[in-house]
Amino acid sequence: MFATTAFTAAPGVSTGHAAGFSRNLASSAVPHTPAAAALDPSAADSYGAAALVGGSALALLTATSKRSKAQRRTQKAFRLVDNIARRADAPGTVDLCAAPPGGYCEKLEKCERRKTRTVMVGSVPVGSDHPIATQTMTTTLTSDVEGTVAQIKKCADMGVDIARITVQGMTEAKACEHIKRRLLEDGYHTPIVADIHFTPKVALACADFVDKVRVNPGNFTSGRKSFDTISELTEEDIKEAQAGIEAALVPLVLKLKEKGKAMRIGVNHGSLAERILFQYGDSPEGMIASAI
Repeated sequence: MFATTAFTAAPGVSTGHAAGFSRNLASSAVPHTPAAAALDPSAADSYGAAALVGGSALALLTATSKRSKAQRRTQKAFRLVDNIARRADAPGTVDLCAAPPGGYCEKLEKCERRKTRTVMVGSVPVGSDHPIATQTMTTTLTSDVEGTVAQIKKCADMGVDIARITVQGMTEAKACEHIKRRLLEDGYHTPIVADIHFTPKVALACADFVDKVRVNPGNFTSGRKSFDTISELTEEDIKEAQAGIEAALVPLVLKLKEKGKAMRIGVNHGSLAERILFQYGDSPEGMIASAI
């Protein structure tokens, strides 16, 4: 399942620490095949997974020529891995989920769709028994209104149902108004999805112009990960973090509901918040907790 990861300790990291890290990496009970994981999901030791992730990150960190900066980042990476490892042994840790009896698909040659409610993204119905909608994402700078409009029109002409654009800041949020207006003026009703990271106020601003807003719960309020360690996480800390998320998310939800627009909670495994990593480790449970 995982290949052996080799790394060289950075200057300032003791050989004993690096050796211990290597031993933990080598001895971790991570299954080597998908079959082994399916037969015994609990064998996928979180410490081993964390060590593999940490080892890969460490290999990149030690390649830098800035010695002092590499030392600091490497030490933070070690501490983060250790925290995740300790969390794996804490009470209440949930084992990895196994597939349901019989698997997810009844027949390999037949597609079975689960019954869901219809969600309208602009004029395009998604879910239920409606045809599966195709969505793409633009590669232009969103601030380049002409280039973005041209690319969306080209995609629509090829049969794409929905177009997603990245909205990094207020400049891009304001551009969404012009992009949507230009498309409508040219007879294109392709729904536009705003892809939001880090900035709740940007989501609120572009909600007036786009048909759907996608937020990443891993960084919607917590921002970019800094690899600072969380040595302790109390119930009060968790409640405070959840209150912050609610304060940022509720106004957006109410605004979209008022305007009859859709929202997507798009979890990204690579950008789980540090609090979630500390609580659940690098696991599917962490992705679920991040979403709900």
